[in-house]
Amino acid sequence: MGIVALYAIIPAWGQAQKVEIRGSVIDDEGEPAISIVIRDQNEKGDVYGITDLDGKFKIMADPNTTLHFSGFAYASKTVKLKGKTTINVVISYEASMIDEVVITAKKVVDKLLPEPTDIEIVGNQYIIHPKVKIPKEMYKPNTRIVVQPMLVNITRKTQNLFRPAVVTGKEYAITLERMMEFDLSRDPLAAFQEKTQKIDKNEVIAYVDSLYMDNPDDECRCDIYMYLVEYKKLAYKDTVVIAKGTVNPMRFFTYQADGMKIRDEKYIPKPQKQQRGDRGEVKLNFLINSATIDEKDPNNQRELEKMRLRLQEIETDPNSEFLSFSVKGVSSPEGPYQSNLKLAQKRTDSTLKRIFGFLNGGTINAIKDSTYTEGVVASWEEVAELMERDSLPTDKLREIINCYPDNMASQYSRILRLPEYRNVILTTYLPRLRRVEYSFNYSVMRLLNDEEIRIMYKQDYKKLVPYEFWRIYLNADNDSTREVICRQALEQYPKFMIMANELAALLIEQKKADSKLLEPFVSRSAPTELLCNQVIALMDERAYNRADSIIDFLPDNDMTQDVRAIVGAYNGHFEDAYERFGTQGGINEVVLLMAMKQNEEAWEKAQELPDEPLSYYLRAACANRLDKVSEAYAFIKRALNEDPSLKEIAQIDGDVTDLLQQLEDEKKELKEKAEKTKEKNETEDTETEESGLNEEKTIKQ
Repeated sequence: MGIVALYAIIPAWGQAQKVEIRGSVIDDEGEPAISIVIRDQNEKGDVYGITDLDGKFKIMADPNTTLHFSGFAYASKTVKLKGKTTINVVISYEASMIDEVVITAKKVVDKLLPEPTDIEIVGNQYIIHPKVKIPKEMYKPNTRIVVQPMLVNITRKTQNLFRPAVVTGKEYAITLERMMEFDLSRDPLAAFQEKTQKIDKNEVIAYVDSLYMDNPDDECRCDIYMYLVEYKKLAYKDTVVIAKGTVNPMRFFTYQADGMKIRDEKYIPKPQKQQRGDRGEVKLNFLINSATIDEKDPNNQRELEKMRLRLQEIETDPNSEFLSFSVKGVSSPEGPYQSNLKLAQKRTDSTLKRIFGFLNGGTINAIKDSTYTEGVVASWEEVAELMERDSLPTDKLREIINCYPDNMASQYSRILRLPEYRNVILTTYLPRLRRVEYSFNYSVMRLLNDEEIRIMYKQDYKKLVPYEFWRIYLNADNDSTREVICRQALEQYPKFMIMANELAALLIEQKKADSKLLEPFVSRSAPTELLCNQVIALMDERAYNRADSIIDFLPDNDMTQDVRAIVGAYNGHFEDAYERFGTQGGINEVVLLMAMKQNEEAWEKAQELPDEPLSYYLRAACANRLDKVSEAYAFIKRALNEDPSLKEIAQIDGDVTDLLQQLEDEKKELKEKAEKTKEKNETEDTETEESGLNEEKTIKQ
């Protein structure tokens, strides 16, 4: 294994096109080579990257360059890529070093001695206090010692490196400085140099470091890798587990945080004049080859009456106003195209004239400059689509369309000869294409009443404006419906802040908080209720550090005091939290005392808790901190017997992991004892049975 250390990765800028290069590096024994530095060309080249704990790497480099691999205790190696994007490299130990390690290993009787420690969790920070004693027999002027703690996340099967610590002997430092041409910035470990303390004539490395992690409830341990190098010779290496589980009493802290609704009415959407659109289609029959509407046709009378009523409904509403009008006439495709187009336009103009006949002169004058007409000819493609909807064959029709895609005259002359033209196409489908469509926009000055809004919402919620969404929301009769309305409103109006806050508050109440909802609205000027909801959502997602960053935006008042204290507690401000919650007694008081490391007082308060599984658990943790081993063991055993689900927490809790191991050892011992007893009893039964048979045989003789 190579030295596990953090190297500064310097981007290598160049003119050549870079691609992703992947690979792995192993040593002569097939083990992953960790922390091998990958450079461009040679040992002085730009650093591309470093191998991970599996010896793997992923870098961006020119696929035709040469890569240089080097690491402590290994002979450097260069590999030409030659266009390859995946490579596997075998790297060897230094020849002179191998002999030295073998010989020195026999002489090494002392070891670097790391002390057991804890992984403390404060917010999202994993904090360690590594302390390693260096026996005086091992620390010489020509040595360098590197200790590298590593957080092993057992739950997620990942590893993260803490900051390493480096101690360099005087002679080693002088030699290194010369090798680096007096530029120690070239030494990748220079930034991690630590001063040692002298305790009992031995040197001691002691420092504090932390990692930010998103998942404070994961099972973790801390390993520490230790190396002693004599110049380029690896004289000693070892790995020790210095912490199991995480110490985080705040995992038992409980609080009730309700979603908050914005009270300031200035954020409620105001009713306003809105532009609305309407669309209609009339099936009007015209006299053959004429633009004159057949007044005797009953269908025409019904269609025109329906259109008249709709238009006059808007015109006679004192709160409504027409803004624009458009009419489009469509003719069927049989016959000459230009003639059809002219006829379509004439029929459009005729329909518009009839529409204007329904309106008064003032309305017509107001919209004459925003009135548009259009005549179009339907295509034979539309005929084919209508027939296919009715499951009729269209192979021959489509063959003609495809042969003459841009020539409607050629299409018509050949379609006319199809056997189904007269009895099917002409009589059934061409009439369905002849129509007139009209649309108009209008504004409404008055407010729609709740019933009108409800009808509009049911027809098409996308037509609602923010105020109408708000009214629908207020009139909803259950939270499920309210959630749907909120999401529909945000779909149409992503910046609808008060609706986003309402949804956030609903989800908080349902224990389904989502911090993404309010993230776009977070700022110093945001409503206090919104900021509190965002903080609560982040807390529920275990994003304690992010929640703490928003606290500065909150005013210090009665509304925010609890939220501020809760966030402070999870981010290490235990004393302030104790002032607000500790006096209430119960679990939270014990938890906060443990977080402040006031273990004696926490133990006393834990005795006052009601006799229940979690109380026994906390008593076990407090007792264990105070080395009250027998009490700790008895309480953890009782806690897990009464509530086996607590074992999942105990497995990751650094305050009781050793107790859990004792329980496992006891179970194993009892199992072995039971097996031996069973085996003994079976042996005695066999002997008794054999004895009885022998006695019976003797009597018979």
